[in-house]
Amino acid sequence: MNKLRFFTIATMVLLAVNIFLLWKMSGNGVPPRDRPRKAVIERLGLDEEQIKKYDVLIQQHRAMVKQYNGEFRQLKNALYGTLSSAEGKINTDSLVLLMGMKQQEIEKLHYSHFQEIHALCTPEQEEKFHSLTQDIAAIFAPPHADKEKK
Repeated sequence: MNKLRFFTIATMVLLAVNIFLLWKMSGNGVPPRDRPRKAVIERLGLDEEQIKKYDVLIQQHRAMVKQYNGEFRQLKNALYGTLSSAEGKINTDSLVLLMGMKQQEIEKLHYSHFQEIHALCTPEQEEKFHSLTQDIAAIFAPPHADKEKK
């Protein structure tokens, strides 16, 4: 075996190993948006009927979060828009207060969503749900949040 053939094979093996490692680190091929869904399904051991109901809850929740986030972005744009405004005297405190209230609504929406998930659980799944609640923040954290801690 000549050197060129050896290095070609070695490069291909290393490339395959790198692709495999990237795939494993990215959540086993599960899109980031679906990782929390998959984690909840696995941790609770949901059956097919529960999964169908859970998927409906997810769709409804995402629609509401999208709406609330849009409203929050409008408030944020209004706040930072005052920086270049000729009227720079606009009371930014009221905008910040409204943003805080909107964020509070978003958190209540999330909490309500988990109450709805809890309602899907059978008595046998209660303990699993209580265990899940201890890890909710980690499960639903953005993928980059783990890297920021280190």
